[in-house]
Amino acid sequence: TPGLVDLPSARAPDLGKPEAAQREVDAAFAEVERRAGGEATRLRLKLHVAEDLQRQQARLIEALRGAQHRAEQLQEDHERLRSRMSQVQDSVDDFLEAQRNRTREEAHRYHSALAELREVRAELESATACAQRVAEVEGAN
Repeated sequence: TPGLVDLPSARAPDLGKPEAAQREVDAAFAEVERRAGGEATRLRLKLHVAEDLQRQQARLIEALRGAQHRAEQLQEDHERLRSRMSQVQDSVDDFLEAQRNRTREEAHRYHSALAELREVRAELESATACAQRVAEVEGAN
């Protein structure tokens, strides 16, 4: 592999000296173990970061579910309030219509009473005028 090219053991070991060859092999294994340990440490760090990210995403998903649940509750409350508001509006409209009808009836009764009062006044004035003429005629006799 490209990472192993610069290993000291990449050179052909001198097989004539078994101790030197063993040292070279040991050094190569040590280097491989060191690099493997470094890679393992990097992988552990990546794993921890991935696990932290996964936990954070799980918390966010849970928060989103909570927000969605609250939004659904608010929507239900909104619909209930809208329905109640419609009922109240209908009640107000009914009340206003009843008040308009009462006002019209009272205005009609007022105008009828006013017309009747005018008639009575006219009759009273006519009767008063007749009474004065009668009194004048009787006073002249």
